[in-house]
Amino acid sequence: MIKIAICDDNIEMAHNLENTIHQMSFNNIETDVFTSGIELLKYYKTDGSYNIVLLDIEMPSVNGIETALNLREADQDIVLIFITAYKEYVYQIFEALPFRFLEKPVSSEKLFETLKDAVSYVEEMKKFFSFKKGTTTFQIPAKDILYFEASNRKIKIHANKKEDIFYGKFQKLMEKLNENYFLQIHTSFIVNMDYITSFNEREVVLCNNTVLPISLKYRKSACLEHLKFIERRCGKW
Repeated sequence: MIKIAICDDNIEMAHNLENTIHQMSFNNIETDVFTSGIELLKYYKTDGSYNIVLLDIEMPSVNGIETALNLREADQDIVLIFITAYKEYVYQIFEALPFRFLEKPVSSEKLFETLKDAVSYVEEMKKFFSFKKGTTTFQIPAKDILYFEASNRKIKIHANKKEDIFYGKFQKLMEKLNENYFLQIHTSFIVNMDYITSFNEREVVLCNNTVLPISLKYRKSACLEHLKFIERRCGKW
């Protein structure tokens, strides 16, 4: 079951979005509508959890940006899709790690395309990365991995809640990873693009303020692949 929350102070628009979603060819979709960020946060913290949230940015009292930051603090896995008529907001809310932006008025075609990708992403994030230590195989949710670091013959996993080390060939690691989310930026670093909050041709900054260098060897390919990632997430505005 994929649970979707729709949050918009325009109740008519919110229900239109809900009706449009239920007319689409998705299986096992459940939706709830909220008319304020306060209402959504109150429900979320006491009774509910959602895989995907469609969130209007411009709302009174607690706006969409504040709501998103609170949701992200409570749940690192939630998929946040922002709805806005103003492109300038796009550059203000990357701290909330948005999945995508929808421009008002939202067309059914664009909504379907975005939700299809979001549902696919939710399913992808259920997958695990496996590695061996001796004769024992371990696994960790791929979504929890911030980045991999090479150190001689060892590979260090930096994840949300823990770190681990195993022996392996770093040059073969990308073959085990989904290139839509993981990006090699250096002979010693592969990062999960979901956690990048700042990117330039020389370095990336992750959501935990870790700064990693981009080597000259990977600069061109890293910039190109990260741009593709941003376009998949944010669309071509």
